[in-house]
Amino acid sequence: MWLHSPMKIKSIAFLPLAGLAVLLAGCINTVTDTKTAAVPWFNTDRVAARYERPADVVYGAAKDVLTHDGAMESAGSLYNQTNAVQVLSGKIQQDNVWIRVEAVEPHLTALTVQTRTAHGLADRDLAIEIDKEIALELATR
Repeated sequence: MWLHSPMKIKSIAFLPLAGLAVLLAGCINTVTDTKTAAVPWFNTDRVAARYERPADVVYGAAKDVLTHDGAMESAGSLYNQTNAVQVLSGKIQQDNVWIRVEAVEPHLTALTVQTRTAHGLADRDLAIEIDKEIALELATR
């Protein structure tokens, strides 16, 4: 019989695993306009908020929270946007964190926090926690 060969049985058992890996692997867009490897099927990885503060003040608070809780990897500005946009990226306890600060009006700022685990899964709880810490930091300024 053709199924009695150990090599054929291993090959047939490997096919569903390979198919599952292809379905789960992928890339996602981050709030900093970059791409990263992640599981794209679960996109509940971000939290959006608006603050009645200038963008520079919100950006400073976000930068302080990110450096206090983890490590900042990059900071910069996006120039191809209609509004002034500043972005941060870093890691908190091995989770990837991306923060976008966008000036909507002179004293109204949109903040988006996006987080993913080291394995590419969404971590919305961490995004909510970071947003709350930024709000608390803004309350002291």
